[in-house]
Amino acid sequence: MTYSKRRFGAELILELEKGFDITKISKWADKIHHDHLKEFDENTDAHIQNIGSMSFGPEFELSKDELLKIAIDCINAP
Repeated sequence: MTYSKRRFGAELILELEKGFDITKISKWADKIHHDHLKEFDENTDAHIQNIGSMSFGPEFELSKDELLKIAIDCINAP
């Protein structure tokens, strides 16, 4: 089964509803990437890797608003 862009967007929103914690969201994205490797398109893969890299330092962090935009864009993607 393919891990869809819409599923990723919906799950990202659920993670954000648990609280905006860079470390937890980054670890969650790393787990998604590991568990579903090669199941998503390049664009979704790039989003997941960018979110997973947020724990590498402040220069990699995305704001809650940026993460919400990614989630909504993924949900609304064709």
